[in-house]
Amino acid sequence: SVYFFFFNDTATTEIYTEQIVGSVRCVQETGLIPFWVGINMGTTSTCQVDPIAEISAICKANGLFVCVDAAYLGAAQVCEEYEYLWKQLDNVDYYIVNFAKWMLSGLNGTMFWVKNRHEYISTFMAEDPEYLRSLNVDGYEIVNYKDWQSGQGHRFAALRVWYVIRKFGVEGLQENIRNVVSLSKYFESLLRSDKRFQIIGTVKSGLVCYR
Repeated sequence: SVYFFFFNDTATTEIYTEQIVGSVRCVQETGLIPFWVGINMGTTSTCQVDPIAEISAICKANGLFVCVDAAYLGAAQVCEEYEYLWKQLDNVDYYIVNFAKWMLSGLNGTMFWVKNRHEYISTFMAEDPEYLRSLNVDGYEIVNYKDWQSGQGHRFAALRVWYVIRKFGVEGLQENIRNVVSLSKYFESLLRSDKRFQIIGTVKSGLVCYR
């Protein structure tokens, strides 16, 4: 059986880390094995960021596999002013960004980074018949992307990503993100100038939450 624990995403860093440590101990005391923790970099509802560095450090010390879901906010890291987010990923095992959310792609496509691609391939894609092998696959000198999906009949989403990057380039993607952020800041200023509205959370990107 697999059990999931959910944590309060409005908690302080200290409370958050205490919850993680307490949950790990609770699971271990019941004889189960904790193995995976998912961390948010930009939650769906308010685009808030979990204390990634602190949580992932605890997870690493306890042998847990760590995933960071940066489906929306991760795209902003193409801009220099958001590069500070990369510094929190030292103890993360894999990291995902959805290209369709904020990078000018109308169709789905996810960018997927893993710390150790050899472990990923050997764990999830163990079956590798001779007719599908590359010449130097045993030495991992060739990146064979057929190993990076659960089936070989999936749509070629990477091609869409490639076309978008070729079309707009880094500067075009940066301009789009900065324009959205500037519009959200402007909208925030309008809301703050009207006492009928209250801003919820901190405006970090293109999402403004208010009531």
